[in-house]
Amino acid sequence: VRTPAMDATEEKEEEPEAKAMAVEMGASERRQVTILNAVFEMDHGEDPEDDQEHLRDLVGALKDIYEDVASRFEAFQLPGAAEEVTLVFGYPQAREDDARRAVAAGLELTERTRGMSSPGEPSGGVFGRVGISTSLVVVEESEAGERAITFIGQAPRMAGWLRGLAPPATVIIGPYTRKLVDAYFDLELAGTHEQTQFGDSVEIFQVAAAVSPDQAFTAEVSLQGREDEFRLLLDRWENVADGGGQFVVLQGEPGIGKSSLMSAFVREVFDSGQTTLVPCQCSPQERDNPLAPVIRALRQYVLSLSPSESSAESLEKVESFMQRQDIDSDNAVALLAGLLSMDFGEQHQKPSGSAQSVRIQTLELLLDLVSHRAANNPVLLVIEDLHWADPSTLEMIQMMVDRGPAAGLFVLFTARPVFKADWTKRSYVLVHELLPLSRRSARSLIETAADGRELPDSLVTRIIEE
Repeated sequence: VRTPAMDATEEKEEEPEAKAMAVEMGASERRQVTILNAVFEMDHGEDPEDDQEHLRDLVGALKDIYEDVASRFEAFQLPGAAEEVTLVFGYPQAREDDARRAVAAGLELTERTRGMSSPGEPSGGVFGRVGISTSLVVVEESEAGERAITFIGQAPRMAGWLRGLAPPATVIIGPYTRKLVDAYFDLELAGTHEQTQFGDSVEIFQVAAAVSPDQAFTAEVSLQGREDEFRLLLDRWENVADGGGQFVVLQGEPGIGKSSLMSAFVREVFDSGQTTLVPCQCSPQERDNPLAPVIRALRQYVLSLSPSESSAESLEKVESFMQRQDIDSDNAVALLAGLLSMDFGEQHQKPSGSAQSVRIQTLELLLDLVSHRAANNPVLLVIEDLHWADPSTLEMIQMMVDRGPAAGLFVLFTARPVFKADWTKRSYVLVHELLPLSRRSARSLIETAADGRELPDSLVTRIIEE
């Protein structure tokens, strides 16, 4: 798989990311990547002779989708045919969620192309087949002729092979990618295939959908070396269970264990009794989308809205939800419906005031809903990756902290050290920085992750030091 080399003179200032697991070998390096390979086919119906101008427009639309998905999910796009795209996750920068972003990108590609019509054939359509594989590869820069970057290894070959096995409009992943994303997506065994070039029998999996965060939090995680921090969180939870409120910020470098510690804590809280979980995940792809993590949480986990529902059905859910919260005012329903981009027609009056006034009213309403729920039943509000939060979400958090601890409400944040905010200095906000594991704990964790496989001491030492 080849692509023109990136211009070394172009530099973009970025926040620190997870270090690539790369070993330099002269002009080459060895690193782990996840590769997505997708092809998009047209169902022409009974007439294969499509209008060429419409075909050109369709190819242009596909190209725009490729570029948008590559940008939003921070992938390196390789050149290819108009109806095919290959994205590399983990190059030129490695991130701890490379495999997760690859699978999410694959689902988005199939979803966004599913509704596209073939030119001149309304009954036809476009469907994608996506294959995703993860492995160590050798990344090599060649100076012979046109400078190019070459990825040599199993992932490029297996991604193409998996794509060929994928049914229309589906995403198929390999066994190692499955290990990395199993807790975050609903996966179904799609068969076992004899393939000697990949090690005899290979199990492949179809990605059905992303699982809800509360399902993801039930996955088993290792607390090796984090027992003290875990007890600290449980002590703070006892305060909430007794009627108090709590703000906690878990801060640390990428890959240091914030998500594992948080997941173990959420699981323990759920096992101990009735608790309402409100999960919000900030994303670098949504920094310009106001309240994106809040809106997603409302749609998926609070209101259980479905994309297949009509506007009237969704609005009815909002009205019913407000009545259960003893907030059935016309203005409150209109504010929440407006936030969710619902058309409420003449059933409710539009909120009065300027755009700024409506925005503040909406933020106040969101905070009122959370505190009201917490007063009746403990609420665990989890906001992950604050360093990627959009300005409106940060403003809502500032307003929430300004109100002070709310009875029955535990707000757990995770963030990298680059995140700074004055509210973290409040006396009732606990900021806990996760430090690197001790060498003994790190070695034990590596041995557990290796699942019985013997690793060279030099590799284990390098992992610990980096």
